[in-house]
Amino acid sequence: MVQELWCRMIQETDNKSKLIGEEIRRWEELDELVKGQTVDLEEPSYFTEWDQSTGRVAFICDKRGIAREFTPEMLVQRENLNWLYNIRGWNESKQIGGPNDEIADQLRVLEVVSLGENFGIAKCDEGPVFIPKSTLNHIRNVIEKQQGYYYDDDALVAGSKFEAFITFTAGKYPWRVTYQGVTNIY
Repeated sequence: MVQELWCRMIQETDNKSKLIGEEIRRWEELDELVKGQTVDLEEPSYFTEWDQSTGRVAFICDKRGIAREFTPEMLVQRENLNWLYNIRGWNESKQIGGPNDEIADQLRVLEVVSLGENFGIAKCDEGPVFIPKSTLNHIRNVIEKQQGYYYDDDALVAGSKFEAFITFTAGKYPWRVTYQGVTNIY
């Protein structure tokens, strides 16, 4: 009788182990399926937005009406720019060409994204910023004076940060560092 009880207990344990093993296997299969479907969220992609004037959803397009790819960071910058324009009272008349249609210069911390021979590009919370050659030369001169003997010409590189006044231009790069706008170099 004791042997029968032991056999039944072993069988029940084996059955429970098989069920648990099967459930673990299914969870592993689900995990592999989910990992296979994971998309890199930092890659550029097409996005849509609600257009209140037409009551429809449309792709976010450039000035020519061509759908454009955005990264999540670019969407946040676009949203910040819209918020600044609407909330800060830059356009109190709510009409283009109204009494306050000009966006005031803004003091922002900028991060250099790329440097060329004649200009550079930085980014801030409201989008890309054009850095003219004269500003790049000024920043290099200030860094050289700060570092003195230890100056390295590669001190201004992608990832460098500085603070400057920027003005809205609505061009390819919506912002531009103003003339003598650099206030601090980090």
